[in-house]
Amino acid sequence: MGQRFGGVAVTFGTGTLDLERNRDRDLILGPREFRAAGLHKPTRFSLNPLDKKELVWCEEYFVAPPYVRGAGLTLGRLSVEQVARMNQCLIWRGLIRA
Repeated sequence: MGQRFGGVAVTFGTGTLDLERNRDRDLILGPREFRAAGLHKPTRFSLNPLDKKELVWCEEYFVAPPYVRGAGLTLGRLSVEQVARMNQCLIWRGLIRA
């Protein structure tokens, strides 16, 4: 059987929250919720389309570096409330319809 490939759209996350400027624009996982999402500190994810990158998703091309694999980090996920907040940000940016 041949190799199977897919794609994934990603954006950056930063510990620079700048809440006043980014509250409605970006998804912010604050002090009470970042750990449940598998993060090590409060994080702001840019929802600006200019920050989006399309990457090939397959084991050969999308592997965490050794220092991350050895750190015991796990992939997290957004809660239902966080997905709803992200959708509100995307509506604010005009990227999806209400």
